[in-house]
Amino acid sequence: MLLRMGPFVPDDLNVVILFHFGPDEGHQCDMAEFEWLINNQHIANLNFNNGSTGEEVLQGPFHMNLAQYLNSDLCAPFDFSFKGIKTTPEQTAWHEGAAFDFTWSTGNKKTWYISTSTPTKFTCCELSSAISDPP
Repeated sequence: MLLRMGPFVPDDLNVVILFHFGPDEGHQCDMAEFEWLINNQHIANLNFNNGSTGEEVLQGPFHMNLAQYLNSDLCAPFDFSFKGIKTTPEQTAWHEGAAFDFTWSTGNKKTWYISTSTPTKFTCCELSSAISDPP
């Protein structure tokens, strides 16, 4: 008999990440361009600037397999981090925070709000809490 404790984690670890930012998250500025990294590996440049429009900005979707960031340990942490991209030579500040939808291959989705100034550690076990949210 196999006894499994903790949350269910899909075997394939395929996910879709869609960043979104706008008025619903309290964001309207033009200081929101970032390099997005996982475990210090460049994933994409993100531009949430919406100061002139005030509209929601979407970045992605990014189709990923989380297995590449793990050492076969589903509970090993990996870092989501951001580096601000200067749009002017004198820029020293960036918008704080990012929102993203994390969707498993099962269709289950959860929205996360994370810091853009401090790396956020996630584990697949923690991210699997999205499994409990209906698709």
